[in-house]
Order: sequence, then C-alpha cells, then structure tokens
Amino acid sequence: METLTSYVDHMFRALPANDEVRRARAELEQMALDRYHELRDEGCSENEAVGRVITQFGNLDELADDLGIRSEYDRSQQDRPVFIQRAEADGFLKANGLVSRLIASGVATVLTGVAAFMLIGGTTDPTMTGGDKLIPREILALTVMFLMIGLGVMQFIFAGVKNEKFERLGETGAELDPASRAHFSSLREREGTPFALGIGAGVLAIMLGISTMLMLLSIRGENDILGPAVFLLFVAAGVALLVICGMRRSAISLLAGEGDYTPEKRNTNELLDSIAGIYWLLVVGIFLVWGLAFDGWERSWVIWPIAGVLFGVIAIVSEMVAKNRERK
Repeated sequence: METLTSYVDHMFRALPANDEVRRARAELEQMALDRYHELRDEGCSENEAVGRVITQFGNLDELADDLGIRSEYDRSQQDRPVFIQRAEADGFLKANGLVSRLIASGVATVLTGVAAFMLIGGTTDPTMTGGDKLIPREILALTVMFLMIGLGVMQFIFAGVKNEKFERLGETGAELDPASRAHFSSLREREGTPFALGIGAGVLAIMLGISTMLMLLSIRGENDILGPAVFLLFVAAGVALLVICGMRRSAISLLAGEGDYTPEKRNTNELLDSIAGIYWLLVVGIFLVWGLAFDGWERSWVIWPIAGVLFGVIAIVSEMVAKNRERK
C-alpha cells in the first residue's frame, strides 16, 4: 500500500540511514501491511483499514522501544532544527556578524603578535635599554607576543559568549516559515558576488604575502626575518576576510536551508572544531621550542606556512571521516 509506505517513510525521515534503522523501518512497514490485510479480511474498506492502521500504530515515539531504536530516535529529536521567528533570525544574523568580526580580529591579533615577536627578536640590537637595566630582546619579544596572544584569546572567549544564545541553531539548523525562508534564500543569492569577491580578496592577500616574503628573502638573505614577519601580517588580513565572509555565508545558508549547511557539513565542522584548538596550540609550542631551545628563530617561521597547508589536509580528511560516519 503506497499510503502506508509513505506513512512509514514519514515516521523515519529524521533518523539516520544505518542498518538498525533500516531493519526497524522494514519491520514496521511489514507490521502495518499485515494489520491492513487483516482489517480488509474483516470487511473494512481500503480507506477505513488505512485509517485504523495509522491510528493503531500512532507515532514513532510510542514504537521506538519495541523496534529497538530508542537511542536513535532520541538522538534524532535532539538534532531536529529549531523553529524561529523572522525577528530571531535577524538577531542571529546580526550576532553572527559580531562574532565573525571578533574571531577574525582574534586571529589577526595572534598572527600579528607572532610577527611582532619575529621583528623584535630578529631585527633589533641584542639588548634594549630599560632604565639602568638591560632587557634581552628575546624577553621583550616574548612579552609582546604573549600579550597579543592573550588579547586574541580574550576576543575568542567574548565571541563564544556572544554566540551562546544561538549555539543550538549551529548544532541543529533553523526552521523558518516559508516567507522568511524565501527572504534568506534571496539574500543568499544576492550576496553571491560580494561573497566571492571577499573570498578572492582573502586568498589574494595570502598570495601577496607569499610573493612579498620570497622577494624580501631574495633581497635581504634567507636568514632575514622581515620577509616571514610581513608574510604573517598579510596572512592575518587574508584570514580575517575569509572568516568574516565565510561565517556570514554559512549563517545565511543556515537560515535559507541551502548550500553547505547540511548534516554532513555540521559533522565535519564539529570534528574540525575539536581538532583545531589543540592543533594550533601544538604549532605554537613547536615554534617556541624550536626558537628557545635550539636558537632557531631565523628558520622557525617556516612552521606557519607548513602548518597552514597541513591544516587544509586535516580539513579534507575530517570531511571524509564525517561523511563515512554519516553513511554508517
């Protein structure tokens, strides 16, 4: 019966397509069809039999224990999109803009701190005078870097606090009325060109940073620190653009229910978020150990472009892992 098949499909639409759910779905469909045929044999009309089957079986919440999919069902309910009004959607988009600027500023501040460390520690005299006491340049450089890293971390924390109100939307997605959904779909389409230009400008800034660094190294020598420091400043500007443009695009896609905002993409983002913090702390640690323990400040800058490339590889691998997990 097509009607009963559609009824069962509707009940299971929010559950993952794994073996256990497929088994439960097939079992429920067979039970519904068996009951339908029993009612038909008892003299019920087709429509009456279908109606009585649907009434008897009810909803999946009542059947989840008997079908052995309680955990899957409860998890699917937690992951259901949150219904929000248009005013809440506008508030989310505004808050997302503030959060994106805070994150972009935080990243730029941290990278600028590393660049300042390289410039102070690598291009000044061996010591700098502070009153009657000589202060080693490395100590001053480390102080400036850690202060700027601390300021960047504060911006990350503030961004997290501002985003708490809408954290559930980021986990499950948003459900809006059709008119509001159409509005954000149209907004996403209109902003396609500005988004592409912003991403292009961010990538261009990073490419200019690479070319500038190579030019300065060829002119001033491979051990000169100015080139790598300037490269990090270009990267700071490029990453800031990529973060702001990318987060706005993601937020509008969430509200429009389009583009990259899918369950698979959310799984990728969650996995990547769990890796990113530890990864970059490890990179900073390697950078400091190489410089402090092995006096390698002239060459330790190479860690940053290498780390960026490796992180891109990690992002690709995490997406593959998330998709594989979704299939299972």
